[in-house]
Amino acid sequence: PGAPGLQTTSDGKPKMIDLVDCTGSGDVDTSKETELEADGTLKGLSGRSLTVPAEWPDRAAGTKYRLGLKRAFELYPRPLVARVKAERRRRHDETQRAVAEEERRKAALGPLPTAEGEAGRKGGELAAL
Repeated sequence: PGAPGLQTTSDGKPKMIDLVDCTGSGDVDTSKETELEADGTLKGLSGRSLTVPAEWPDRAAGTKYRLGLKRAFELYPRPLVARVKAERRRRHDETQRAVAEEERRKAALGPLPTAEGEAGRKGGELAAL
């Protein structure tokens, strides 16, 4: 409690109702170190090139930075993860459905005519029919 009269109990002991660590301390492994390149970039853990802003202090080449990587789904609440996955599945299914319909249409039409003649037959063969 922030109010002076509420910080201690009547017998002078400090009040502590509840303590919750919401920092996420230890959630991201930052044990990997890398050095800043002369051009102000770092190679990230995912392989991407990361540009360190010019405003950051100690931006000299060779400065060491600790890197960590966290999947976004690990940060999202479960209902959001379910919604994002459902939306991705819906978009994937729509794309696959369109491709499958096109392939079925092509199969129903049979082989398409070619430059050699109808349905791949040579022009001379057609004349003999």
